[in-house]
Amino acid sequence: FFFFFWLLLKMEINHNEGGDNAASPDVQTLMGMGFPRNRAEKALSKVGYKGVQLAMDWIFAHQDDPDIDLPFEVPQGYTLGSLSSLSQREKETTPLNEESRNAQATEEMQHPLTPEEKEERRQKLLQKLAERAEDRKKREQEEEKKREIERRKDGKNISSAKYEYEQTQMKLIVEERKRKKREDKIRRDKIKEQIKLDREKKLAEENALKREHVTTPQEAPLLSQQPQARSSVAKETRIQVRVAGQPPLKFSVASEATLSVLFALIESMGIESGTYTLLRTMPNRTFSIQDEDTTLIEAGLVPSASLHLKPLH
Repeated sequence: FFFFFWLLLKMEINHNEGGDNAASPDVQTLMGMGFPRNRAEKALSKVGYKGVQLAMDWIFAHQDDPDIDLPFEVPQGYTLGSLSSLSQREKETTPLNEESRNAQATEEMQHPLTPEEKEERRQKLLQKLAERAEDRKKREQEEEKKREIERRKDGKNISSAKYEYEQTQMKLIVEERKRKKREDKIRRDKIKEQIKLDREKKLAEENALKREHVTTPQEAPLLSQQPQARSSVAKETRIQVRVAGQPPLKFSVASEATLSVLFALIESMGIESGTYTLLRTMPNRTFSIQDEDTTLIEAGLVPSASLHLKPLH
């Protein structure tokens, strides 16, 4: 007991004689291994002055801390290199008991490190630093690989979502076109059916007139004058449509009909509606599908007309 008390007292006296700039043996050992004094003193303080090895382990674990090289201030009540400056609470919580700490300090003071041992420790330190740097590099590479995999996965998800959106939009466009074609077909079928009914009605009226009226000498002059009286507005209009590379299309349409009837007749010849316009010369005028509600009389196509079919594309 007296020996340990004398040893601690001697360490206090040596430190006080050296002043603030005197370094403890542990600090000198760490500095001899290449550590800055600031890091050495901070590491020893953090591990409770329990030896060089624990201080080295602390430096390895905290070498990347942003405040590792900030100026170190000795905590109040501590004297660098002195075991007696440990508080009672730290002595109780440290894994080493008082006797083992004193034995470790005694051994380090009685057997100071030779230059060869310092160099050996320095080489081990450099090796550990290199190993830790390599481990950190491998971890960073693994993390970068994981991030790259995530980026590619996100890129594939975005591309897949974009493709699905484009396919959905394309389907909507196709469905809309099909719907319009169905509506156009229904409208054209109605017009064709109406044309058929009008022709059948006209034929029935002509047959009825032939059966009911017997021409007499007295009625003949009157009947001969009827075409002249009605010649001002013809019942039918003869229309000729010229198509490039094809024989002209000839139609006979009721004068009261609209252009939609003419468009339906042209489409029945295999020409798709909405892909062309009709051009009349002298005077110049163009008719499109937007004019389908215009009558032939309003369009000036009665009693006959010659039109040119002009493709839109």
